[in-house]
Amino acid sequence: MNAETDVITVGDPMPVIASLDHLGGHTVRITWAEGPRTGITEDVDLGQIIDRYRIYAPLANESFFVSGRLVEDGNVLRWDASPDPIEMAATTIEHLAQLAELDHMSAEQFRAWFKRHGFSYDAGADALGISRRLIAYYLSGEKEIPRTIALACTGYDTITRSAA
Repeated sequence: MNAETDVITVGDPMPVIASLDHLGGHTVRITWAEGPRTGITEDVDLGQIIDRYRIYAPLANESFFVSGRLVEDGNVLRWDASPDPIEMAATTIEHLAQLAELDHMSAEQFRAWFKRHGFSYDAGADALGISRRLIAYYLSGEKEIPRTIALACTGYDTITRSAA
């Protein structure tokens, strides 16, 4: 074992943002490069955190908000303010995306969750306590995924992560 070259991994990989687009208001379109949401593109409203924390108050100005850019290899969203820049970690943005997901989980997000666990239709149905037919509807996007299923997916992730 060589302390200089060995890599120790603890927990899930940190979220990294691959791309960022401003959509208007305080909403950004994020594509995730690494972490639990890898490969997912989603719209995230940063308004609630801007309203909640004084440090982000300057971002209420939409013309300043759109100047945000990715830095530190996608780990941070930064706005260059004087005298100090304002930064928001990718982990914070991921947390907001997770909260929003509970209100509306897309078929893409459900497919990513399904694939992450390597489920067959039957195994996914058993894990969520629903029918195989509903799994097919949700994966195809034919039916909207209810909040209860989004919560069940989050709970399943939490339980399996803590058991590992």
